[in-house]
Amino acid sequence: MRPSAEITLSADETAALIGAHFPELAPIHLKPFGEGWDNVAWRVNGECVFRFPRRQMGADCMQSELTVLPHLVDRLPLEIPHPVFIGEACDEFPWPFAGYRLLSGTPADELRLNMQSREPLAAPLGRFLRTLHAIPADEVRGWQTPLDTLGRLAMPGRTDQARKYLADAETAGLIRDASQWESILLEAEEETGTEDRSLCLVHGDLHSKHILIEAGQLSGVIDWGDVHLGDPAADVAFALSFFEGTARQSFFEAYGTVSEQTLRLARMRVVNHSAACVPGSGDDAAFQFESQQALERVLTR
Repeated sequence: MRPSAEITLSADETAALIGAHFPELAPIHLKPFGEGWDNVAWRVNGECVFRFPRRQMGADCMQSELTVLPHLVDRLPLEIPHPVFIGEACDEFPWPFAGYRLLSGTPADELRLNMQSREPLAAPLGRFLRTLHAIPADEVRGWQTPLDTLGRLAMPGRTDQARKYLADAETAGLIRDASQWESILLEAEEETGTEDRSLCLVHGDLHSKHILIEAGQLSGVIDWGDVHLGDPAADVAFALSFFEGTARQSFFEAYGTVSEQTLRLARMRVVNHSAACVPGSGDDAAFQFESQQALERVLTR
């Protein structure tokens, strides 16, 4: 379930905070835009999206995003959020917040896409991740980009966690037979020396809510709070959860060849993340369904 908010702002308080920092936006018209685990988003004047952390982890993610995104302007083949308005911590709100020009498109999980509709998205996503992961690591370090402080691919912690998530989902009647994914977890546990793998800039939280679709095409990649210098398997996992068959093949033709070790770690990441999201989606039926389907897709090789 979604963690409780540590700080909650009313609409009036939000408008006053934006107005105090950015008077050029007055008069401010707000519309709710969404609320996730880490942030609350408001549409401002029909043109911008402002995101406010709702807990400390969200504030940490916001800082990572604001550190990295300015360096990616015009470097990637898809639209990404560009922080135009950056609000500093103040007496009224103790964390940074930011406003971005509104990107066009609909989050993929809301569209219930069949695999035929996903196929045109595969190669563009492969090219996008190839470009992102090819940015020199030394340059990325120079931006003060964080490392993977959450241990997204750390074992046995993540595989043990995945087994618990799967068992909980099975008990709740949300998946069938948690043992189906045991071979994936065992294969990942066989991998050693993962700390010596080459690191690159990764989005860190790619899933169906964070890619935008417009007119049947991939139009953008959003929500960069988990961006870090880490293992490419963290992002490659999305291809295994979102595509199968010829669509998955198209992704890898565009992205490039990956090692069996990367695939094993990526499969484990899919199981860990999706198994957590199936019972953790709350009343978000679209994302729960996509997470259930992701677990099914990762079983196909």
